[in-house]
Amino acid sequence: AAVSPAVPATEVVVSESPVSSTVHYSCTPDQQILATYDNRDANQPKAILNINGVNYELYSVVSASGARYATEQGIQPQQGMQWHTKADKAVLTSMTLDHTAQPEDEKTLFDCTEHADH
Repeated sequence: AAVSPAVPATEVVVSESPVSSTVHYSCTPDQQILATYDNRDANQPKAILNINGVNYELYSVVSASGARYATEQGIQPQQGMQWHTKADKAVLTSMTLDHTAQPEDEKTLFDCTEHADH
C-alpha cells in the first residue's frame, strides 16, 4: 500500500477565517483605512491598519463581542489606539496609556464601514 506523505502541522488551519485578509473601510471623518487581518499565529492574531500611508500593528485583545485589537503606538504621541470590529463596522478609538483612565474617557478617532470592492 502506498504511504501518503504527512502534512506538516503548520498547514493545519484551525479557524474557518482565512489566514490573512485585507479589508477596505470608509470612515468618518473622511478617511480610508486599509486593514489587514493576520491570523497566521493563532495565539496572537493581529491587525495592520494603514492610515494615511502609515502602518500601525495592533494585537488581538479580549472582546465581549466582535474582534478588538490594540496598540500602544497610536496616531497621537503618548496615546495608544483600539480597533473594534463587528460585522461590517469598525471603530478606531484612542487608548490612554494610564491605568487610571476610564473607558468613557476614550475618544472615537474614526467610525468606519467596510467598503465593498465593486
